[in-house]
Amino acid sequence: MYGVYNDERGTDRRSVFVIDREGTIRHVHEYVPGTLPDARAILEEVKSIL
Repeated sequence: MYGVYNDERGTDRRSVFVIDREGTIRHVHEYVPGTLPDARAILEEVKSIL
């Protein structure tokens, strides 16, 4: 639905979406395989839309 599924591999790319209360995607970040999402950066994105 969000365009992160890799049909060739049969897996999703590691991604983070910040979606506001109206359902609008406000931030998207895709991570390189083996990389963990940065919780602080995600929290800052969430705070920016409140």
